[in-house]
Amino acid sequence: MSVVCTIFLILGALIANRSTIAAENLALRHQLGILQRSVERPRIRQLDRILWVWLSRFWAN
Repeated sequence: MSVVCTIFLILGALIANRSTIAAENLALRHQLGILQRSVERPRIRQLDRILWVWLSRFWAN
């Protein structure tokens, strides 16, 4: 089953356009930044929320 999933992920990556991949990388780097600046529990700041709202609008199109 995992082989089939891997094949679909690879095909999806080949089909995805460059802007979608860039937006996904931005979201992942942002999550990592939040995690690294937190000591105990990640806290989401107002700018973090704004970024996620913008990304959700961008991905919806």
